[in-house]
Amino acid sequence: MENNNIYELFEETKQLIETKFAELKNETSNEPAQPIINVDLSKIEHKIDQNYTQIMEVVSKPQITIHQVDKNTFKPLISLLALGLMFIISLSFNVSQYSDNLKLEDNDIKYRLIKLEGGIRASRLDSLEDIFTYNPDKLSQDKITKDVIAAERSIQERAELLERAERKEQESQDLLNEAEQITP
Repeated sequence: MENNNIYELFEETKQLIETKFAELKNETSNEPAQPIINVDLSKIEHKIDQNYTQIMEVVSKPQITIHQVDKNTFKPLISLLALGLMFIISLSFNVSQYSDNLKLEDNDIKYRLIKLEGGIRASRLDSLEDIFTYNPDKLSQDKITKDVIAAERSIQERAELLERAERKEQESQDLLNEAEQITP
């Protein structure tokens, strides 16, 4: 029932709107036309053209930017340059130290090899210098390094075994002495 009431209200408002629209249409058609006003726009157009050309001249000119260094920007600029210079110097020293360390590692391996062999002949020393310094051969260097490390490891293991054998021999000697003291 409520829907019917709402529908009737819509129909009534629709009819009222249509009648008011028709009345307004009749009133505007009876009134005389409004007078036409003639305005001289040539002055405005001339002013717009003049301003347009001035604007285009300013826009088309290249802009020159002048950067100035004053006392407020001078200190940070010098600080940044100093930090950059210190970074470059530090980096160059690090590269130099790295290459020196590589040379020291090579010299360490050569020294350990000479120590393992119990001395070295001049021809063998020349060949080592050739492999590590004058004509670096990475494969030969790696092979020598592995051989030296393996030989040192085997010597270390043999030393530990000998030390263990001496301790056991000493313990057995102590036990024999103890046994002799117990038996009259």
